[in-house]
Amino acid sequence: MITIHNFQNGARGVRIAWLCEEMGLAYKPVMHAFPTSAEYRSKYPLGSVPFAEDPAHGVSMGESIAILLHLAMTYGPTSLAPQEPVARSRMLEVAVMSEASLGGWLNMLLTDRYAAPPEQKGGWLAGMGQAQVKRLLDDFATRKGDLPYLAGREFTLADIAVATSLAMWEHALSGAIPEPLVAWLSTVRSRPGYARARQAFA
Repeated sequence: MITIHNFQNGARGVRIAWLCEEMGLAYKPVMHAFPTSAEYRSKYPLGSVPFAEDPAHGVSMGESIAILLHLAMTYGPTSLAPQEPVARSRMLEVAVMSEASLGGWLNMLLTDRYAAPPEQKGGWLAGMGQAQVKRLLDDFATRKGDLPYLAGREFTLADIAVATSLAMWEHALSGAIPEPLVAWLSTVRSRPGYARARQAFA
């Protein structure tokens, strides 16, 4: 069984549980308070979440997108990680962008809103972050075009990754979803696996 360590309602841990739900993988959610305990840091010295343990394969790892790829490659094949080269390249690019680009700016904006001293909130970098997030969301919408999903005609890891990033943008940062992505986001979030994954960390 896969153990998923996360904060309550933590979007990045929810994305791992969502993948497990879609693939029919058994998992155990474990929630932590912030800051994480010394006991947890003995497992994962960075002390961040999510962190997953896959004892069947001797794997313990952080970084949510890497965990998604590990699970898909280890327990697949799965349509969530397509093998056709064009669809696979689209899936990989968008999934990594959800963290390397979008997630990086979201982290900065979350820090600005919730951790920066009052006199330093909302500075130049925060303004740039807001603009960069909006630029990336417009890019996702352009990439999707008339396709039903972000990587093509099938629901993939790319959709899981971006939809959970947008939960942070909407709920923690009060951001707006571009109109071209609204119907897609509603469709992917209507999947039963998403509801079960959210409930696991509610």
